[in-house]
Amino acid sequence: MAQPQQSQQQTWTDAEWAEWRRSQQNNGQGSSNDHQTNNGAPGKQGDGKRDGADETKATGKDLLPLPDSWKLKLKHDRNEQHARNDFSTVMRLCNRQLQRMHHQWQTELQEHKQQDGVINKISIMTQAQNQREIDRLKEIELEFTIQKTNHEHAMAAEKKKHQEMLYTALAEEKKKAQETTDQLEDTYEANFEKAAKKSKEMEAMYEAKLEEAAKKSKEMEAMYEAKLKEAETKTLTMEAMGEAKLEALKAECHSKMRKTKQDYKQKISHKLRERNTTYSKKMENMSAAHNSYKGKVMKSVELWRRALSTRDDKILQLQLQLNLRKERADSEAKDAKHEDQAKVWDLTLRFYEFPAGTCARKIVPTQAHSVPE
Repeated sequence: MAQPQQSQQQTWTDAEWAEWRRSQQNNGQGSSNDHQTNNGAPGKQGDGKRDGADETKATGKDLLPLPDSWKLKLKHDRNEQHARNDFSTVMRLCNRQLQRMHHQWQTELQEHKQQDGVINKISIMTQAQNQREIDRLKEIELEFTIQKTNHEHAMAAEKKKHQEMLYTALAEEKKKAQETTDQLEDTYEANFEKAAKKSKEMEAMYEAKLEEAAKKSKEMEAMYEAKLKEAETKTLTMEAMGEAKLEALKAECHSKMRKTKQDYKQKISHKLRERNTTYSKKMENMSAAHNSYKGKVMKSVELWRRALSTRDDKILQLQLQLNLRKERADSEAKDAKHEDQAKVWDLTLRFYEFPAGTCARKIVPTQAHSVPE
């Protein structure tokens, strides 16, 4: 019988081991002595090497290496040769299947990590967009504050100018009255000597003119007081009209803001429901695929399940931990998103609450408030 062809570093193939077992059954000696002389006890040198070589041939270069903690090692009696060979075959098959399972698990874990990275990137983009919207609202609020200050300064300047005009007109009228009085006094002093001859006539004329001047002075003062009251009334009326217009604009802005807020709430609620529905469907599909894969694995390892009873528990525990981490990350992202949206609405409501004496401007909502897809 031909002996198996092998070198000192090469392991036996399955065909060579089968031929050697047949020769052992036919005659107790023969080629077995040669094998024991060249390679020691049959299978002793190849036990450790055959596992790694057969795993590499069976799984390919693309599969990940199997950790030592995952490898299966079965106890057997070294004196029983046939049982030794059978256990070696079982260990090789089990280690191959374990390496495939380890590769599949590592691939799915990498996919989950990539999906978590995409979700984090979307969350960061959403936060940046919300921050830009907040900055834009701050700029608009600053612009309206500047307009309010300019309007108040303009109203104060106009009021001051009007008061100066009234005071100037009153001073001119008083000056004219004083000049008339001085002129009358000068005329009286210049004509005093001439009036001495006609003292009665001049006294009567002087008294008449004095009474007339006093009457005119009283009339002028009454007219000036009436004009001053009229000017004050007009000023108060203009201020009341300005405040009424501002109150009307403020009420209109509040009504539009409430309507816009309700519309945005409805849109955001609708999009959140759609997103939750889509996420639920994806999770159901992933759960169904995972359950299907788990069923296949359980069927394939029924013969050696007692030796691997702890591996299924570890895999399920890791899967549950991954799902729990993902759910926590999604919950934190949603909470942060809702907090940012609430801050945006709070700033917008503060922005539309104009105090008395401000200038309102109509703001058309843009697409920046919408939730990114």
